[in-house]
Amino acid sequence: EPTNPLSEVTDLRLGGTKLRWTITNDKRTCESFSEIVITNNQPPSVYAGLDQRDLCSATAKLTAEDVDGGTGRWSLAENSSGKFDENTSAITTITGLQKGENHLVWTVEVQGCPNSDTVVVINNLPSEPNPGPVQSDCSDEFIMAANEPVIGRGFWTKYSATGTFENDTSPTTQITGVGLGENIFTWNTQNEHCKLSENVSITNNNPSDAEAGTNQIRCNTLASLQANEPVIGSGFWQISSGGGSILDIDSSSTQIIEL
Repeated sequence: EPTNPLSEVTDLRLGGTKLRWTITNDKRTCESFSEIVITNNQPPSVYAGLDQRDLCSATAKLTAEDVDGGTGRWSLAENSSGKFDENTSAITTITGLQKGENHLVWTVEVQGCPNSDTVVVINNLPSEPNPGPVQSDCSDEFIMAANEPVIGRGFWTKYSATGTFENDTSPTTQITGVGLGENIFTWNTQNEHCKLSENVSITNNNPSDAEAGTNQIRCNTLASLQANEPVIGSGFWQISSGGGSILDIDSSSTQIIEL
């Protein structure tokens, strides 16, 4: 309404706009006028960069755009976390992103007038895996004690081991047929395409199976013994019934006399 002294003006361009208010007499032969300048300091469209939705990290590089004549600053929206290396730099790095969505705001201010854009950064890392304590026993059966992931799912794999999982997706599954000696099992947590892993040592302390050799029938008081050499542990002879004298009880290949 150009004839209304209390009118509003819209669609002001960036920078200064000069406006004139003119008063004329009834015949429009004489006039007086006054001019004012209205400056629109609203920054042009602000760009915070592309959303990042496939991160497997708590660190991200941010690539916003600067605005000529303006000053910019990064900030965290509600329910987001992280630390900016340089919060006044359009291109910077943020660390310590919480798992899940983070909304990061790039605000540019020109002569006291702000404008903002928000970028979404998603940290898809699952919960940290905890495979439970190291276990060692004279057994080939063990109960595992990993953590249940809050974010993502968990599953067991064999890193350097022998054994069968009763349920490889259960953090507290039973493992049977664990090989002799040290076995390394891995508890994995996975969310989307992001995976974390941690190993645990499970040791079956049982020795190698003992093989004493074949039964013998002798016509004298001496016999040669031929047992298996243990791969794990050490072997020794002892007389469980009858009589005699073993020449070297710690040798798998020895003789017994005085039968």
